[in-house]
Amino acid sequence: MPYHLKIINAGDGGVGKTTFLKRYITGEFVIDSMETIGTGFFTKKIKNKIIKDYVDLTIWDFGGQKRFRNLIKDFVMGAAGALLFFDLTRYETFQGLDEWISIIRGFNEKENNIPILLVGSKSDLIELSTVNRKEIDKFVKDNNLIGYIATSSKTGENVEKTIEILVNHIFKTKKRI
Repeated sequence: MPYHLKIINAGDGGVGKTTFLKRYITGEFVIDSMETIGTGFFTKKIKNKIIKDYVDLTIWDFGGQKRFRNLIKDFVMGAAGALLFFDLTRYETFQGLDEWISIIRGFNEKENNIPILLVGSKSDLIELSTVNRKEIDKFVKDNNLIGYIATSSKTGENVEKTIEILVNHIFKTKKRI
C-alpha cells in the first residue's frame, strides 16, 4: 500500500512555484502567466528509494499574493514538508521569506518542526542573481531548514532532485508520515 505525503509549495507571487510544479508533473516547461488564485494542487506517484515503495504526493500550490495568505493555515495542517521558493533575480522575494516561515510553521505547535527546503528559482538566469550564497546559507541555518537548492524550470535543473531531497528527508527522519 503506497504512502501519502502532503507537501506545501509556498513563496511570493511570481517566483515560479506553479511553473516548477508543471515541469515536475509533466516534464515540460510551461510558462504560466496567470497567477495562482488562492490554492491549487498537483498529484504524482513516485517510487522512493529509501522505503522501496510508492509514494502518492499531493503538492499544494499557494498563491503568493498577501490577500490569499489567510487561507493557507487550513492547508498547512498535516503537511509532511514544504518547499519555500524565492526568485534568485528578485531580492525582495528573498526578503519576504521570514513571513512565509511564520505562515508555514506558525499555526500550531505541531507544525513548528515541519521540514522546509529552500528553493531558489530561475537559476538559468544566475548572472542576474541579486542574492548571494552567504545570505542564503545564513537564512537556512538561522531558520533550521533542511537545505537549499537552486532550480530552473526552464532547463529542468534540479526539479526532480528538489522533490527527492524533501521526500527522502521526510522518510529518513520518519517525521510527519
